[in-house]
Amino acid sequence: MRHSRQIRKGTRRKSWWEMSKDPTRESLRWTQLVAQVEARRKGFECIHLMDREGDVYDLIAQMRRIGARFVVRGAHDRALSTGGRLHQQLRRLRPRAHRNINIALRADDGRSESSKQKHPTEPIETPEELLAASIVLSGIQVQLLTTQLALAEPPCTAEQAAYAVAKLGGHLRRNGPPGWQTLGRGFERLSWMQAGWLAANPPGRSDQS
Repeated sequence: MRHSRQIRKGTRRKSWWEMSKDPTRESLRWTQLVAQVEARRKGFECIHLMDREGDVYDLIAQMRRIGARFVVRGAHDRALSTGGRLHQQLRRLRPRAHRNINIALRADDGRSESSKQKHPTEPIETPEELLAASIVLSGIQVQLLTTQLALAEPPCTAEQAAYAVAKLGGHLRRNGPPGWQTLGRGFERLSWMQAGWLAANPPGRSDQS
């Protein structure tokens, strides 16, 4: 009599501990990019922007250790060293400003009506106190933008600063609000302008002979 034995083949799911120690895990690219940017950053400040995937303890610890500035979209309700949880603390904060905007409907891509997200058509509300331009730009950057773009007056609000940076990146107001690529080009150009200004005007330099 012949006996047959069936062997089930497949893969098992890795545990969280195994994935966190995997040297090939995809989340390591954030750490590598931060190291690359910080190594090339000289004479200007930068802020690392990351989505929820960047909410990794090792990454945040690294950025704090090297003194990097960053904004990470939270994915975890972390415990705080002062006690309590992150979400609980955030609920206690009062917003500095707010703005409601209209979002255009997506183009018809063949999806069913039930799967299409509808956005309410609410009018835009301007907050009473707009954020200052100094929140997103340094004083030197404001001066460089004002001179380079021949502005009648320096940008005072964060919105004016964003449009000025976008204009530096080739944005035209008649095309509507600027996109991230245009803003990125503008900030890159502004960063090079600032680096040149700092190289020509090092700290402690005196023009007096």
